Amino acid sequence: MFQPAKQVIRFARVAVMQPFLAYFESIGVPTEKYLLQVGLTPAMLDDPYTPIPTSLAFEFINATCEAEGIDDIGLLAGQATSLQMMDEFGDRLLATKSIGGYLKLGCRLINAVSSGDDYWLAEGDEEIHFCQLISGLNEQDAIQNYLYTSLVTINTIRQASKATWCPPEITIPGMRPGTAAGLAALLPGTTVIREGPYASFQIPHNVLAYPMPAKDERAPNGGHFSPTLPLPNDFVTSIKQLIETLIIAGNPDIHSAASTAGLSLRTLQRRLADSGTNYSALVANTRIDIAIRWIRDGEHSLADTASALGYTNQANFSRAFRRVTGLSPRTYRDSIHRSR
Repeated sequence: MFQPAKQVIRFARVAVMQPFLAYFESIGVPTEKYLLQVGLTPAMLDDPYTPIPTSLAFEFINATCEAEGIDDIGLLAGQATSLQMMDEFGDRLLATKSIGGYLKLGCRLINAVSSGDDYWLAEGDEEIHFCQLISGLNEQDAIQNYLYTSLVTINTIRQASKATWCPPEITIPGMRPGTAAGLAALLPGTTVIREGPYASFQIPHNVLAYPMPAKDERAPNGGHFSPTLPLPNDFVTSIKQLIETLIIAGNPDIHSAASTAGLSLRTLQRRLADSGTNYSALVANTRIDIAIRWIRDGEHSLADTASALGYTNQANFSRAFRRVTGLSPRTYRDSIHRSR
C-alpha cells in the first residue's frame, strides 16, 4: 500500500486540474470568474507542473459546480476525459506497452502530481486491485477524485479490450446512492458497492497483458512529463509553497494561509516557531525566491516584479533583495545577462 509523505498541506500540480477546467469550458462555464473567487488566476495555471494547494483546487471545483448546478463532477469529467487529452501526462502513459505497465506507471505519476492521494495496486491470486484510500480530504471530494481517475482508467482498459471488459465490481465507500446509480449506468454489468475499507476495482491478470491503445497521431505531442521539483514533503516547505501561491494571488495574509492550510492561526504560528522560523520571515524569503526566478526567466521587468510581489515601491524591493542576495535586483539581472 502506498504511504504518503507526512505533511500538513496537500498539493496538486496544475495538470490535475486541467481536465476539470477543460470539461467546464466545454459546457460554457466562465472558469476565470470562479478561479478568481478562490484566489487563483488563469496565469497561475499556465505551467502544468506548478503545485497549488489541493484545498484551493477543490474549492474552485466545488464553487463552480454549486454555482452552475453541476452534480457528480467526477463522473462527468471522468467520462469526458481520455489519455489523448492529457498532454505530457497522457503521452507518457500511452507510451507504455501494456495495461499492466500503464497501471504501474499511472499510480507512480498520480502520486507524483498530487501529494497524499494514496493510490496503489494490490495483488490478488487472479487479479490486481486499483485502490485509493478515501481520507485526508473532505470525503465527498475524495470520492469525486476517485470517480474521475477510475473512470479514465476503466475507459482506457475498455478501449484496449475493444469494450469486451468491464470491472465485475467497484467499491467506493461513502458514495451517495444517486452517485452510485449514475456510476452503474456508465459501467454495464458492474456491481457498485458503497461500503468497504477503501475504494477499489479489480482487473484480471489476463487483461494486464492487453496492449495499450494506439495514440491518435492527430493529437499534439506533449513531450515527456517529468516534474523537475518534488512536491513539498515537510511542514515548512509546504507552508512556503502555500505562501508562493498566495503572493502570486496578491494576498499572502497569515489568516488566509491558516485557513487554506486547515489550521488555526495559533497552531500555524506554533508549528513554525517549533521549526525555528515565523510567517513574516517565510513571506519575505519567498518573495525574494520568486523574484530571483523571475529575473532569471527574464519575462518580467524589475518594476513589474516589485509590483506583482507586493512591494510598495522599487526602493523597498531593492533593499529586501540586497538583504538576501547581497546585490541589487538590477546588478543581479545584469550578472545573469553577462553569464549567458
